[in-house]
Amino acid sequence: MRARIRHGIFFFALVMTAHLGPRAVSAQQPAAAAPKAAPEAPALRDGQRDFDFLIGTWKYHLKRLVNPLTGSTKWIEFDGTGVCRPI
Repeated sequence: MRARIRHGIFFFALVMTAHLGPRAVSAQQPAAAAPKAAPEAPALRDGQRDFDFLIGTWKYHLKRLVNPLTGSTKWIEFDGTGVCRPI
């Protein structure tokens, strides 16, 4: 029974060392001898706040060509209002 426990502990330690990689080794080194760690990469952004600058009420003055791509010079102009709210 003791041999089984020893083998289980050895196997667990082996698996954890392989899983943790260099972190397991560096954790056992004294603090003074530990190499300087490279700065961690910044966390990936999820983009939730990328369009917050659009939130609010906006007034528009738009104009467009009546017949685009035909050489037309007649424009239509109109005003509008837009509201953008967070959800």
